[in-house]
Amino acid sequence: MQNGFPFEKTLLPYDYTELVPYCDPDTLYLHHHQLYNSYVDMLNYLLSKYSQYHTWTLERLISEDLSIPVTQERQIKHFAGAVYNHNLYFDSMCSGKSSGQPEEKLLEVISDNYGSFEMFKKIFKQAASNVLGTGWVWLNSGKDGSVHISVTQNNKSPSFESVTPILVVDTWEHAYYLHYPAQLNEYMDSWLSLVNWKHVEKKFVESIANK
Repeated sequence: MQNGFPFEKTLLPYDYTELVPYCDPDTLYLHHHQLYNSYVDMLNYLLSKYSQYHTWTLERLISEDLSIPVTQERQIKHFAGAVYNHNLYFDSMCSGKSSGQPEEKLLEVISDNYGSFEMFKKIFKQAASNVLGTGWVWLNSGKDGSVHISVTQNNKSPSFESVTPILVVDTWEHAYYLHYPAQLNEYMDSWLSLVNWKHVEKKFVESIANK
């Protein structure tokens, strides 16, 4: 994606049919082609009126104050968060057989923080079940090279000044309701089977190198 106005719609790194049986094509098409694409369109529409922000990245739009009326600022931040969060969410999954867990450094850090990788998955799922309303569950890389789980509501993102997000799951019902009606726990089990841990590990290594 071009990281500035006009923001481009990122293509999926897999086909709509390639996440079966964990995610059905109808859900993925609705989520990406309809909802995500509409978020990008709306963000570009809102930003078209404010040329002073056309060089800003998604991270800047989310994090920094905008010198515009508060209603418009809230709308821009909402849709910038929606685009950023979904970009990472779709990139967090892979087609075919997932490796099941990270390798090397990230696995070591997760195990150190949470006791084991299995305990990490349990806590990550618990965090998803505790999201009030709509939101996201994140795995973030801290400035000290540690990792931690956080939760945001609506289309909020973590504070980029404090952490680097490396993994996120969407707990809005549109991410799973067609396939797992009112079954968040089943969705989380399936989603954890799709995680592209090689991609997550790469983002973690890059985040450490940039600190």
